[in-house]
Amino acid sequence: MNIYTRRQTGDGETTLGSQIGVGFAHGSGGGFTICLDAMPIPSDGRLDLVAFPIKTKRSDHQDN
Repeated sequence: MNIYTRRQTGDGETTLGSQIGVGFAHGSGGGFTICLDAMPIPSDGRLDLVAFPIKTKRSDHQDN
């Protein structure tokens, strides 16, 4: 998952987002590991976690 912080501009209508980290589900499915590249967390405490597509391993050879 990508982690974004969001804030509104001065006009109150436009929302800006910046990616500040990533999150990974634990193998057991019991939680997440969060890696933030920016601190501190915004004063409103809001972070958005956005799932990204799962990449599958590509095989270097084909079965014939």
